[in-house]
Amino acid sequence: MGGLPPRPVSARSDGAVVELVLSDGGKGLLTALPLVYSKLAVQRFRVHKLRNVSYKARTRDRHSVEYNLGRISHAPTLPQARSAARRFRDM
Repeated sequence: MGGLPPRPVSARSDGAVVELVLSDGGKGLLTALPLVYSKLAVQRFRVHKLRNVSYKARTRDRHSVEYNLGRISHAPTLPQARSAARRFRDM
């Protein structure tokens, strides 16, 4: 795979333009995408990660855990997300 040249975003053989791929974070797909589509935007699903963390929390803590994880993932800036993550860590 290392020898394949990167293709542009619109590299599908049927001429369709691919601008965005949604992924659940599978490492294989995320590794292969830049090799095939060099300019492609990739967005990961967060809902599965949030659910997994929520299910590991004690039942009485789930609402608080979900709320605070939402504050991290929906923060408008990276510094605000980091601040929310620190508050979550220190709960």
